[in-house]
Amino acid sequence: KENGVSDTITKTFNGVLKPSIEVKQENNKLKIIISHESGIESANILLNQKTISLSEDWFGADKKSIEFSVPLKSGENTIEIEAKSIAGSSDKYVGIATK
Repeated sequence: KENGVSDTITKTFNGVLKPSIEVKQENNKLKIIISHESGIESANILLNQKTISLSEDWFGADKKSIEFSVPLKSGENTIEIEAKSIAGSSDKYVGIATK
């Protein structure tokens, strides 16, 4: 502020949202939905310490979501998901499901 004059500067910030990771238990399976407004670049998925390879069939047409189900084994099942968006943001999910 100089001589009673002030400048107003307006800046626009684009928010970088993390990918959304939803995990639901349905019967003897886990339904997993990963989504992001800019698109999903990659997802690393471990079920009971075993890597689940992504199938192109699981991606939505616009690459903004991945949806699939995996079978559960009897007892306790651990799931770890790390998803990265095209925008560069990432998020992680760790959980346990019991069949």
